[in-house]
Amino acid sequence: MPLDIFELVSELEIHIAELYGKMKIISRFRDYFDTFRLMEEISFDHSEKIKDLMKKYTVSAFDRISVIKIHDKIKNKLWENVIESNDEKSIIKKMSESEESVGKLYFAIAAYYKKLSEYYNNISKEMEKIASEEFDHKELLLKLIQ
Repeated sequence: MPLDIFELVSELEIHIAELYGKMKIISRFRDYFDTFRLMEEISFDHSEKIKDLMKKYTVSAFDRISVIKIHDKIKNKLWENVIESNDEKSIIKKMSESEESVGKLYFAIAAYYKKLSEYYNNISKEMEKIASEEFDHKELLLKLIQ
């Protein structure tokens, strides 16, 4: 599933590009036509660059159903083993094995979220780059009036 934040930011860049496009055709801004056109092009290009990030960053949904199925198997196996046994030590051993299996399942869930946090950390870095580019655009514009 694609990440919505890049779609949103891409759309925002398109909206600002369209605004620059409107500004460049206003007659009283005729002297600024090239500046508005430049910023329109930069914003459209920025939007396309951000759209590429949508393709790069997709996230799979957490597979809750599989976790429940695995957990059910662990519970059912424990139930069967306990019901079939009369030996306290055997029952306790089977219970401990089930707790180990549940622990491994939870470690797998933790690993999923750890990977997901790394994924979102990378997205954060991409957003920081995009934000920095906006400041570069600001500096480009300010150089035009110096």
